[in-house]
Amino acid sequence: MLASDEFINQPNNPPKESIQKAVLDEMDNARLQSGHINWQKIDNAIQFGFDELFGELKEPKEILEGMEGKINPLMK
Repeated sequence: MLASDEFINQPNNPPKESIQKAVLDEMDNARLQSGHINWQKIDNAIQFGFDELFGELKEPKEILEGMEGKINPLMK
């Protein structure tokens, strides 16, 4: 699929040569890496923060502090 014309010729995509070098030529070096054990909780905290930000419910600094307080303990 990544090498298909439908993918490569999308509007605003980089030139075919760039996609070839950055994506397709690197596929042989790709490896599966499992996600963080708490990824779902981390993702939920991030989404909640974005909801607060886009809803203009709090100041950005306050939102970031709240996200930090929720996410940092999950990273350990």
